[in-house]
Amino acid sequence: MTNRLSNKAMLVSLTISGWAARGSDKEVTDAVLDSHDAQRDSGQFTKKLLDQSALKHIHSVTNKARAYHNRLTRPWLDGGTRIIPSILVTEYTKGIQAFKDKHAEAVTTLGQEYPAHKALAKKKLGKLYKESEYPTVEVLMESYQLKHLFLPFPSAKDFRDELDVADMQEIKHDLEKRLEDVVNMAMAKLGKEIAEVVGHMANKLAEFKPANTKTGIKAKGAFRESLVENVKELAELLPAFNLNDDPKLTAITKRIKKELLITDAGTLREDETVRKKVAKSAAEILKEVSAFIA
Repeated sequence: MTNRLSNKAMLVSLTISGWAARGSDKEVTDAVLDSHDAQRDSGQFTKKLLDQSALKHIHSVTNKARAYHNRLTRPWLDGGTRIIPSILVTEYTKGIQAFKDKHAEAVTTLGQEYPAHKALAKKKLGKLYKESEYPTVEVLMESYQLKHLFLPFPSAKDFRDELDVADMQEIKHDLEKRLEDVVNMAMAKLGKEIAEVVGHMANKLAEFKPANTKTGIKAKGAFRESLVENVKELAELLPAFNLNDDPKLTAITKRIKKELLITDAGTLREDETVRKKVAKSAAEILKEVSAFIA
């Protein structure tokens, strides 16, 4: 198990950090609590040190980077480190680098506009404004980080021979068991993703009622191109995430590509025969997946 996985996958972590642009004000907190005869641990007044529009671009980039990271990886144990199939490492690296470039641009823009944002904050906060709560522009820009780190997938063979034989065997056995559990959880999650995406397609196609120009009845249950694109994106990732080479998952993936991705959303809306055919296949695949993740 571990040898096969170490050849097929790696571990990767994504670290995103930055100044939150918020701060608690003890004086105001005390004043509010005293005015309401409240105890000290009843609440806290938090100030927005910058208008949220100042950080909008940075947050947009980091949110998209996190979503991209999660799309190409799967959870590993309990921490922030995740599993990535080796075949996706090059794609991941290029994608994350693009987000890093956009992130750097957004941070540079924030640094350039920082004086103006502080002036606006001073006007909005009034007497609540405190210059000491604001970092220098250099410290501000340095605080915003978007970094990733690859690590090799652990293997039971990695343990030193110097360890006591009994201890080493116990550790290896425990690692093998945990790796098996992680893979099983990843496969179960993958099955649920398939069920969600394929199930959504099956439902939308079954519910869709085209417009009738003669009677003036509007279309019901309309769907967009994303209905097909989401299935396509999933189908492209499934082979990479088949970490234990499950033949059932391989068969399901082939059916998705062969039966659900035969046309675009426009044709599915316009051609009732094709729509019913794809809807039927989607429903059948959904049942197959339900058995797979049971």
